[in-house]
Amino acid sequence: MAPSFHTGVQSAEWTARDEPTPKRGETQKSTGKVMTSVFWDTYGIIFIDYLKKGKTINSDYYVALLERLKDEIAEKRPHLKKKKVPFHQNNAPCH
Repeated sequence: MAPSFHTGVQSAEWTARDEPTPKRGETQKSTGKVMTSVFWDTYGIIFIDYLKKGKTINSDYYVALLERLKDEIAEKRPHLKKKKVPFHQNNAPCH
């Protein structure tokens, strides 16, 4: 039997002439993007913040976020409460 080649919407895949094409799951529309700020150290995650839909990060939001981080560090890492903590910011795209 000679294989047939499907094109168009179907995936490019070889099947025998009388063989049914594989079933494909339905695609679902994404719920959208979520901006997340994650703060961690060598012991694990300290704090995660999810930006509310329609909001942007401005200076007021960022200052408040860092204040909340300071409180979380004091609660979860009390030994660092009065020490200077190095902070590295990375704005890398998702993979």
